[in-house]
Amino acid sequence: MSSIQIPVVALLIIVFMFAILLVVSVFLFYLYLQNRRRINEHAQQLNLEWQQRSLDGIRRELAMQASQTSLKQLEEWRISEIENVRKQQYETAYNMIKNVEFEQWKQESEKIIRQDAISKSRSTLVGKITEHFIPFLPDFEFNPKDARFLGSPVDYVVFDGLSEDDLKKIVFIEVKTNLGVLTKRERQIRDAVQARKVEWIQLKRIVEIESDETTSQI
Repeated sequence: MSSIQIPVVALLIIVFMFAILLVVSVFLFYLYLQNRRRINEHAQQLNLEWQQRSLDGIRRELAMQASQTSLKQLEEWRISEIENVRKQQYETAYNMIKNVEFEQWKQESEKIIRQDAISKSRSTLVGKITEHFIPFLPDFEFNPKDARFLGSPVDYVVFDGLSEDDLKKIVFIEVKTNLGVLTKRERQIRDAVQARKVEWIQLKRIVEIESDETTSQI
């Protein structure tokens, strides 16, 4: 009787051990799945962060290139405008004091004229550069390909989405720097657009083209 019970006890112990191993295996497999999911999520997060950093680097590089180009253009225009204003100041001053020793006046007034020319041309130059480069600056909310520069009576007309064959709206843009204000005509255009006094007119004209026989007879 005892010889029969020993194998049964051993069998029960084996079954119990097998059950423990099975439970441990299932638990370890569960932990593996959890860790695998967390690793995948962490890898996706790292990938998104890397992509965002790459985009930020590209934006900073483009902004830096646009800034360097603007500064170069600003320096070239500043030198040109200073020379032009200086010549105009000399001509005006010469006409005003033509009965006075010009050389003496030139020595005394050269510094004042230079400072005045720089201060007057600086705002003009900044305004011109801003007008021409505004579509390429980072804070311009439209596609530069959709912007059309007019200069007068408004600076830009933007056909938003036209470059992608998906026109959303048409926008009139007037660029002002620092304390610049709208002129009377610019205010009239703004009021007309805001009041929706805008129309589309298509003009057609029939042009008669003479045939070859008529031309040969002439």
